[in-house]
Amino acid sequence: MVYTFDQSNANAPSTRTTQYFEMAANRAIYHDGWIAATTPFAPPWDLATGTLPDVTTGYKWELYNIAEDYSENNDLADKNPDKLRELQALFKTEAGKYMSSPWTTQHSHAC
Repeated sequence: MVYTFDQSNANAPSTRTTQYFEMAANRAIYHDGWIAATTPFAPPWDLATGTLPDVTTGYKWELYNIAEDYSENNDLADKNPDKLRELQALFKTEAGKYMSSPWTTQHSHAC
């Protein structure tokens, strides 16, 4: 992102294509101008007291085209279910890559 500090690059397109996010059951994936996101099903202090729902079917996913709706005001999940499924699959891929998902098995670290 250092390139953005140079005034000559002020109008340059973003070099970010995919960004994965997960914290306290709040999940999101950004990819090529689209964001699919969830909100936690319970307050953070209750999250450790039970089993988390399935990430694809147990949460309400929202979908936004931030190239056209930067404020994330118009949820397109119902109007564009194929795009939502595409981003949900990408979320699972990224979560597996960073070993931060419920689908990856516990791994050991060599000391």
